Amino acid sequence: MRIRQSVDSQGSTGMEYFLATNKRDLFKLHFIIFLWGFTGILGNAISLDAWHLVFFRTLIAAGFLGIAMKSQKLFRSYAPKAILEMLAVGVLVGLHWVCFFAAIKMGGVSVGMVGISTMAVFTALLEPLIRGGGLSRSDVFFGLCAMAGIGFVAACTFEHIEALAVSVFAAILAAVFTLQTVSMLEKSWSPLAVTFYQMIGAVLVTGLVLVFLHINAESALRFWPSSLDWFYLLLLGGICTAYAATACNELLKRISAFTCNLSLNMEPVYGILLAAVLLGEHKSLTAGFYVGFAIIIAAVFTQFYWQNTKKLS
Repeated sequence: MRIRQSVDSQGSTGMEYFLATNKRDLFKLHFIIFLWGFTGILGNAISLDAWHLVFFRTLIAAGFLGIAMKSQKLFRSYAPKAILEMLAVGVLVGLHWVCFFAAIKMGGVSVGMVGISTMAVFTALLEPLIRGGGLSRSDVFFGLCAMAGIGFVAACTFEHIEALAVSVFAAILAAVFTLQTVSMLEKSWSPLAVTFYQMIGAVLVTGLVLVFLHINAESALRFWPSSLDWFYLLLLGGICTAYAATACNELLKRISAFTCNLSLNMEPVYGILLAAVLLGEHKSLTAGFYVGFAIIIAAVFTQFYWQNTKKLS
């Protein structure tokens, strides 16, 4: 999630990224992002299809977050209209994860992560349409650079072009729900409540689809998670979702938006490195794949620095 916050009040660019942030908080932030990068590995290991995987992931996460909601007495803090808004954005969250895991099932973790790496670029391009304002030429330029990188990857991994397209669509969905979530947080809504109701929205949309997929109980039982799947799902829903989201929200009280947003761009990098080490995917990918990925990452980081340099000038 991209967090909006005053850069002047809590952070800046360059070496201050490393100096202005408490080292323990910085380590914890990257550990959280590492966990998010690890979700691709878990998704690849779980034998369920994308719809079932996301349903159980969000159900588990909602359970953990619901306990936290009850302890903080937040269930009666929001009007029905606000709850419906959070649930609606949760539908986008659920569809984003379905597309992300579907891309991984189709083309592998690395291909799925390449598409997700374009999220920051799409966020910048879609922000004027969703939140108002003009579209800057620099955002268009960096967006075209990222698309050139995607084209390079597609040309070098043509057999996985459908998976790449699905993962890019997942990035677009992520950009949309991120901008909507930022708007909610700007209303001073609790990050815990926003995340909880979004998980419920994701459970509802995936559960509704599963009802149509399974006409009878016998069909549904074939897709019940195995014992090993449950272990991975608990890691995915409990640690990589509920814990990571809560811990990140807690860190945002002490670290700058710049530090958080810059670090979040490392998620696909961690994911692809993990896929290389744990799954050996680097053996089946060409050098051209990594050149295209490098172009995307360069465009994302350069765009980020460009935007924050303009804010400070």
